[in-house]
Amino acid sequence: MPNILITGATGYIGAHLCKRLKQQLPSANILAVDMRTDQNNVDAYVNKTIQCDLSNAQQFKNSGLTITHFDTIVHLAAFAAIEQSVRFPTRYYLNNVLSTINLLSLDYSHFVFASTGSAFTPTNPYSFSKIACENIVTEHAVAKKTIFRFFNVSGMDSEFKQFGEPTHLIRRAALAAVGKIPKLTIFGTDWNTKDGTTLRDYTHVNDICDSIINAVKMGPSDMAVDCLGPSIGYTVREVIETMKAVAGVDFLVEDGPRRAGDFEHSVCVSQYKYIVTNNTLQDMCRSAFEAAK
Repeated sequence: MPNILITGATGYIGAHLCKRLKQQLPSANILAVDMRTDQNNVDAYVNKTIQCDLSNAQQFKNSGLTITHFDTIVHLAAFAAIEQSVRFPTRYYLNNVLSTINLLSLDYSHFVFASTGSAFTPTNPYSFSKIACENIVTEHAVAKKTIFRFFNVSGMDSEFKQFGEPTHLIRRAALAAVGKIPKLTIFGTDWNTKDGTTLRDYTHVNDICDSIINAVKMGPSDMAVDCLGPSIGYTVREVIETMKAVAGVDFLVEDGPRRAGDFEHSVCVSQYKYIVTNNTLQDMCRSAFEAAK
């Protein structure tokens, strides 16, 4: 019965991972850790939930994590809002780096680290903090690591809806489609792309989770980094038009200035060998729309 630690377990990806992991590895002993435990209830899918700020040395020491051997640690927990990282860079570096360092001091056989596709073109403190964490994981975990660079994770299971402030394009487009926000703003229309809006790679959250579960089953990767993305890019306008088509709603869209820390292009170039990509952009928009109702 493998012991698996999931950090950020009640957040967006974490909640979906807990559910799918229990479904696919029912004998696993899953320990969930999060700074907050009021986001999504994962009690039905884990053996125990611990509330802990992993970047806080005293809380980490008192958590009880140090007495257990983990077959796999999946480290998802992080501060991850780009605009906020530009305003509070120190907060982002301290939280993301210190939590990673503390977790690497545990007893484990495989350390799975969730990084970001924006590490290829870093333009903000969030991206740079993730690169710093990648370097630290590479130094300390050595041959016991898998470093995943996630691209734009989208879609959702209707069971989980508590994910904090909606900042992601597909989630905000879904909210606009159901009338929960009055309009959707495009941040920058003068980028060097086919329609002037930024280009991104989108991956369904369930595909991300199934890829992580493959890593849990297969063990550490032999790569410096592995990418979880379908290698297909869509512009902001293409995503919006897809959401409108799926929802059957022509919601209000306005053009706005570029955001600080944003970047033009992020598309997966080399995929993890056990990646799962079963869902299309239409699937992601449809599930987000249904969940937003």
